[in-house]
Amino acid sequence: MAGTDSPLLSIIIVNYHEEQFLVPLLESLQQYEPALSREVLILDNQSRTPVAELLQNKFDDVTVLPQSGNEGFGRTNNAGMQRANGKYLLLMNPDMLLESSCISHALQFLEQHAHQRIGAIGVRLKNPDGSFQRSFFQLAASIKKNLQLNPVYFKLFGNRIKDHARKLDEQMHETVSHAPWLCGAFLLMKRETVLQERFFFDEDFFLYSEDCELGHRMRQRGYALLYLPGESILHFGGGSMPHLKRFEQLTISEWLCMMKVHGKFYFLCNQLLLACNLVMQSMLDSRNHLFRKNSYHDKREKVYRQKMWRLWKQFTFMILLRYKSNPSSGKTMLKYTGE
Repeated sequence: MAGTDSPLLSIIIVNYHEEQFLVPLLESLQQYEPALSREVLILDNQSRTPVAELLQNKFDDVTVLPQSGNEGFGRTNNAGMQRANGKYLLLMNPDMLLESSCISHALQFLEQHAHQRIGAIGVRLKNPDGSFQRSFFQLAASIKKNLQLNPVYFKLFGNRIKDHARKLDEQMHETVSHAPWLCGAFLLMKRETVLQERFFFDEDFFLYSEDCELGHRMRQRGYALLYLPGESILHFGGGSMPHLKRFEQLTISEWLCMMKVHGKFYFLCNQLLLACNLVMQSMLDSRNHLFRKNSYHDKREKVYRQKMWRLWKQFTFMILLRYKSNPSSGKTMLKYTGE
């Protein structure tokens, strides 16, 4: 438990090959949060540049905790939360940059609403150019996404559905919202609540969607997830995983999340619908090819379908048979290792 001289906030940063962002992030913390009582724990998953040497004698409040290997986002954050001493915990990605005192403002909001059952707080994420970046998605881990991507359904209603979903997302991002889940790039929680309720990440996830599953678990137990649109932070995004593997890891992690949130039968229905979509689209494209040459878009869609089929065959039954709905210790962590 935190002692009387413990910091108000423990900032937990998991680093894997993103050390180029660390110094700018820590400097922005010093600039915009100079008076904030904090400790910064950097859990380093075997970076190319030794982080301890990179930060040596530059930041008094930083502790670097080298890890034995790349243990994944969820498991490493869990280790940081268990090591932390602050009253509050803030999970942050290294590829972020403060442009205001958003952390203090979010902490103030959390303390002012201490009587409420708040599981986590998130803030507005922005792209490096200041443009809008989603902090959550309405259709995450939902069969509705594949329903809407069905070729016939999409041809009839696609543009209308896309416009409606986009407007709904934008509206929710403009107000203080009860979010369905919050992006793990910035996640502020009360340490006591995390420990009492065991609100740690499910370690079956290697990367992506663990924040969605955690948000579902929090809401199931009656805790709100609040998104504060008035506070923002720059998020570069996607620097730790090669682009060619990011799609595959995103996809299989979302499938795992779907199974854990909605159950095995729901997940199986989603996979059957996805298979139907892929077959129908392939047939439509073959017919179209008889009357015109393949465009760049057609070729890209073909590559996408080939990737999805490979993932479908490799991971559908693995997820159904190997993983359980309840959170686990990650002995069979779902990780894409193909080329």
